[in-house]
Amino acid sequence: SDTVTTSTASISDSSDLSATWALTPKMALTASMWEGSQKYPDISRTDRLQTGSVRLNYQPDRSIQFSLAYEAGQRDSSHDVADFRYQSVTASLRAAF
Repeated sequence: SDTVTTSTASISDSSDLSATWALTPKMALTASMWEGSQKYPDISRTDRLQTGSVRLNYQPDRSIQFSLAYEAGQRDSSHDVADFRYQSVTASLRAAF
């Protein structure tokens, strides 16, 4: 049976990169990538994490913003039970009154 052990300390290292392109005065596209590692010395575990995302924002005026985003990520761990991959799609509407 697989078990997960809890750690009380970790050492993290990460880097990220993002860019935003103004497609029109009211529409912008943002892409980003993040990568990092986390070491848990007291349980001899190391995780490597990666995420990437793309977001399209449309703001027809100052009080309304529409957003559509896609994100994918993964964690590869030295403990197989801690590995995972995910994908998500998010749509949102923000209105200020």
